[in-house]
Amino acid sequence: MHPHYANQVPGPILPQNMGDCLRNKSFSSWEDFCTYFESWCEKNKALFYVQYGRSIYKCRTFDTQYSHEVAETFKYSRVRLVCKEYRADGSFVQLPWGGYKPHCSATITLKLSPLKDRLIVSECLLEHNHILCPIEFSYYFKKGHLFANSCLPVRTANTVSKQFITIQEVKRLLRYCKTPDYGVQDVLKEMEEMFSFDPGAKVKLVFVEHHVIMKCVFFITSHMKSLIERFPETLYCDKQPLGDDFDLHTILCEDSNGRGRVCVYCLAKTGTPDLLRFILVSLIQSIPDIKFKVYCVFVGPETDEIDVIRDVLPVAKVHIYRTQLLEMLYKKAADMEGCLKDDTWELLCRLANSCSVASYVKCLSDLSIVFKNEFVQYLKKVWHPRKEMWVECWAFEQNKGNAFIRFVRSHQQKVIAQLSSSLALADYIHGLRSLQTLNIEVAELNEEELCALYQDVCSSDHASIIREEISLTKNGHYSLQEASVFLLSDGVTEFTINKTQTLCSCKIFTSTLLPCRHLFVVRLWSGEPLFDRQLLLVQQFNSNSSD
Repeated sequence: MHPHYANQVPGPILPQNMGDCLRNKSFSSWEDFCTYFESWCEKNKALFYVQYGRSIYKCRTFDTQYSHEVAETFKYSRVRLVCKEYRADGSFVQLPWGGYKPHCSATITLKLSPLKDRLIVSECLLEHNHILCPIEFSYYFKKGHLFANSCLPVRTANTVSKQFITIQEVKRLLRYCKTPDYGVQDVLKEMEEMFSFDPGAKVKLVFVEHHVIMKCVFFITSHMKSLIERFPETLYCDKQPLGDDFDLHTILCEDSNGRGRVCVYCLAKTGTPDLLRFILVSLIQSIPDIKFKVYCVFVGPETDEIDVIRDVLPVAKVHIYRTQLLEMLYKKAADMEGCLKDDTWELLCRLANSCSVASYVKCLSDLSIVFKNEFVQYLKKVWHPRKEMWVECWAFEQNKGNAFIRFVRSHQQKVIAQLSSSLALADYIHGLRSLQTLNIEVAELNEEELCALYQDVCSSDHASIIREEISLTKNGHYSLQEASVFLLSDGVTEFTINKTQTLCSCKIFTSTLLPCRHLFVVRLWSGEPLFDRQLLLVQQFNSNSSD
């Protein structure tokens, strides 16, 4: 007997055969095991920790035998958990009152299945040689600790969750990360890169409570912030699924050229509740000045947080995308009616596009004659009370809802082209950041429309020069810095554009005093009008002076 063992205060040793429920059991992921085992530990007041784990990412054969999906799902190829009273060398455990007792040999080992689709309990000895103390358990047990064991501390994730973070906090979190498990480290690296280029960006990370699982990333770049500060009157909310796990929530504003511009991105796990409130509150926290400047918010017909919008943006009217609602009503009518008449779509459009209250009442009456009672009652019960949100005569601005067709769907197409449905969260963030570039904006210039506008007010010689500059605008590759002036580089030369975006230092402008490609590029980026008579005033003034 160990010489110190005789000094311990006697106490009962209670073997507990609790391993039967775990032997040979398999789990679909490391998270699945942690959720099950933590509940088991909580019920039995048992304390376990990971003594050894062979990370899949660190396997020599990772590149040839494993995928990132397998690594993120299962985390370990082999992992062993032991009781808190376990000692690897078999030595004695010191008691609080100074005595000693034999160590506890309770252990559980899991291995990745040969098909790499399950974690299987290969060894299980859960008979403790000591009393499982509820007081000790409540002090040491931290929910989610197993799942977060080799990533961020759970307490740290809980602390930063839903709060704006800085570059310093991102660097601190990266120091805590020990492995790239579950993509957290990759997301943080994306955030670090974003902050290095854009220190004024606003970012929130949201973790599943008590787990280091990122379920939501909210961010606004400095440029997105400047756009919504200049154009806050009407906001367009869009939701777009990305694969099976994430949804992309976007808020857009409309610039002086009638183009939709992204001002908020939020990537969230599918099914995350109360998301619109979180997004709008975060937006107002980022830019408090716009709270009473937003006069209209467009949302999809499935949105159930109308009161939230009115609460956060007290002067805003809420409108529903008319096209989406009409498509939904048409499908509902088809389900209820069974067979639809040829003019069904036309009747629904007439109702939504009613230009007066009398016209709306007449259309509603006509629908009551054409459709069965079930659909008419549905329409009157669900959508008639909300008529101010989707009928034209109550619209915030006539035909404003048509902007959805013009640029929200255009944005969706860009996202689909840029992002694959099988990407990880960090990849989605990287792809969205790449959409917010100067060259992407320049590529969307409507050349013919802009040329026609200048041709109507300029001489043929001047219109020809401007047309050539507009054409060259789309062919360049630019980088832009904004300070007291705009500094635009085309990779060879740097040009200076004044703050009002009416003067440029290039030879074309200084020799002709006509708008050049550099002015068009900067105006595209900032949202200022591309067709602006102010751009012609300098040349006109110079011509008049010469006369």
